[in-house]
Amino acid sequence: MATGVETRPFLVDSIELNTRRVDMPYRQEITEMSETFIFFGYATLYAAACPLATFIAFLHNIVDVNLDLKAKCDYMTRKAATTRVGMGPWIEILEIMAFTTVVTNALLLYFSTESLIDYFE
Repeated sequence: MATGVETRPFLVDSIELNTRRVDMPYRQEITEMSETFIFFGYATLYAAACPLATFIAFLHNIVDVNLDLKAKCDYMTRKAATTRVGMGPWIEILEIMAFTTVVTNALLLYFSTESLIDYFE
């Protein structure tokens, strides 16, 4: 049947798909990094008080990585490769959080365990 409309096969190449994808804004990169550090804080700062929180944060990160991978591969353009010296201010934040984790867990164990209180008295 001739309808006057040209039909072409439903085959889209990767170049055409790449023009339809969107760029990831810089603000979203910062949001993703801060979300990762928040869950690092949940998993480490309260590990002595609630060991289940570490497992829940681990499961969340597995699901989050898979969802982010799917979104970035299917809907966002790939950025041009650039070299970076380090993580920027994020490494200092990570060091502060790690130090705070050690102090927080040590104090939680000290105040919640009778044997440690007797040991230091």
